Amino acid sequence: MMLKVYELKSCSTCKKAIKTLDDHDIPYERIDIRENPPTMDVLTHVIGLDDVDLDQMLNKRGNSYKELGLKEKLSDMAMTDVLKLMASDGMLIKRPFVYDGEQASFGFKESEFTNKWLNQ
Repeated sequence: MMLKVYELKSCSTCKKAIKTLDDHDIPYERIDIRENPPTMDVLTHVIGLDDVDLDQMLNKRGNSYKELGLKEKLSDMAMTDVLKLMASDGMLIKRPFVYDGEQASFGFKESEFTNKWLNQ
């Protein structure tokens, strides 16, 4: 599966990730996370990966997270309900979300990003 980069074009962190992939000629598909958030199936698969947890996935600084009051509600919610929310509102997902069907990353920390996506 080709690398999928769920992003916002205006997001500076997303731009850094895209530049890194471009600089190393890594092919990818750009997907607007607001208009086309990842599906429930994708999110369910990702949360099952060994190196991924919900805390990494959630965009806790975003307006959607704050407006929904998730800080207070999250501990009482079932995982499937949280994932359904994320699948319906991509702004709840930390950006960029990069996924290749086998592994995933959220956000952009250069050393972690390059270790995961450039050293394959």
